[in-house]
Amino acid sequence: DQPRLTWEQYAGNFNSSAPAMAKRHYFNQKTWINDADHLGLGLLSLQQARAAASIIALSGGTLISGDRLVDLDADRLEILRKVCPSYGVAARPIDLFEADRPEIFELPIKTEFGEWLVVALFNYSGEGAPKSVSLKQLRLPKGKKCVAFEFWSQQLIGEFEKELKVRVEPQSVALLSVHPVAGVPHVISTDRHFSQGAIELKGMAWDGASNTLRGTSTGAEGTAYNVSVYVPGTYRWASEKPDYFQDFGEFSVGKIASSLLRVRCRFDAGTETGWHIQFDANTGQQA
Repeated sequence: DQPRLTWEQYAGNFNSSAPAMAKRHYFNQKTWINDADHLGLGLLSLQQARAAASIIALSGGTLISGDRLVDLDADRLEILRKVCPSYGVAARPIDLFEADRPEIFELPIKTEFGEWLVVALFNYSGEGAPKSVSLKQLRLPKGKKCVAFEFWSQQLIGEFEKELKVRVEPQSVALLSVHPVAGVPHVISTDRHFSQGAIELKGMAWDGASNTLRGTSTGAEGTAYNVSVYVPGTYRWASEKPDYFQDFGEFSVGKIASSLLRVRCRFDAGTETGWHIQFDANTGQQA
């Protein structure tokens, strides 16, 4: 049963790739560059493939495909793209001393325009289960309100206090970006890279005078990806037709939900695309 054996290699027992990576996370960039395992996706289900890719990505070390790339289907090839390149920083296993196979990982992201956490909640079992992590475990200030977004499903989890709770499907992972609630619109995720903004965004800035969020997305020429913008209830997108996608040349903007906009960035003739969104302030909940 090759699929079962492949999954067990990543998370089946206390000495699989995930727990081995967790126990040695602090060696990365100090003693060696972590090498958790080759990333083989072809024999795994999509849920297992996302979990395995997350394990290797969170190791912060080398990332080597174990598949014959021409044999990978489009879905699994896209998973591989989303964890390349390596971020280079190992995630911290929060429950390292509580479980043989740690299931909760935290990766701090720091850029020139902001800081956030990537939090992974794994479910190695064969049944769906609720998973949770507290602000205290994430070393965030008590009483701080945060907002979370799940990367693989591209779903907004929403705001939370004290504890983040999600249901995780069998042999899968919830890979979340966690941001302090800023009170103004801000980028909460992308669908390009598991770090959700660390390698593909730059020059992000909020202009309070004009209520405008500006940013620059980077990517390979001929590609495209989405940027998700969280909109607090005291702001709304300043569009005459907010229920329709609006095209602005190399980027478009659309409302996905009352508190979520999606920017589609295209790289038709270059590797950078600048974009901006204007908002109205102090207008209550979005229509």
